[in-house]
Amino acid sequence: MEEYLHCNRPLAEAIDILQGEKVASYGYLLPTLISVKNKLLACQKIKLQFCKKLVFGLLKSLQLRFKPIFDVENEGRISAVAAASHPKFKLNWLNCLSRSVQANVIVAIKEALASVSSRVEDKKKDDSVAEDDFLDCDHDTPDVVETFGASNVEAIFQKFSTESRNDLELLNLYPIVKKVFLKFNTPLPSSAPVERLFSYATMFNLPKFNKLTDENFELRVIMKCNSNVAKKK
Repeated sequence: MEEYLHCNRPLAEAIDILQGEKVASYGYLLPTLISVKNKLLACQKIKLQFCKKLVFGLLKSLQLRFKPIFDVENEGRISAVAAASHPKFKLNWLNCLSRSVQANVIVAIKEALASVSSRVEDKKKDDSVAEDDFLDCDHDTPDVVETFGASNVEAIFQKFSTESRNDLELLNLYPIVKKVFLKFNTPLPSSAPVERLFSYATMFNLPKFNKLTDENFELRVIMKCNSNVAKKK
């Protein structure tokens, strides 16, 4: 039992971190997954009597389920930029990845910085787990950070990446990085808006309402939702 608990602890602690209410930013995902992977790899190096297959299965499932995240492809690009723009992580986790994946990260960050800076210019023209103990991806700032600096925006991010502070107030000193942080660290799950809206629809999940037309159902749900706003006024 002790061996079983030891091998499952990284996964359990990671779930506690990712579903926490106080730290809900998307930037925690990639560093946490890297930490879980590192801790499971560490479990493989110790002499296990009963749980060798368990650790192997957890590692295989983790890498299969989150392959785009670990490879920084598709949605993994968003998680990488979210982590890089988070003052707690910056690029301290980057050395845990292969060189090819590091290159994907750099490209994703540069594109994110370019998109945010271009919007800023257009706007101007228009006028419960101890996380620090768990996270196992905090290394020295990688040499690849030196690849930034081709533009003023990249130079700002390079300076941000070398800061020793890790509190969110640091973002106020780097407005461009703050814009990237807000864009990539606060995405809603695809189902969240629908679930929030239909939390008002429970009053209609009754047999007597089963003949409502789509238009009437939509109207009643919206009216119920807006009634709370009217009460506050």
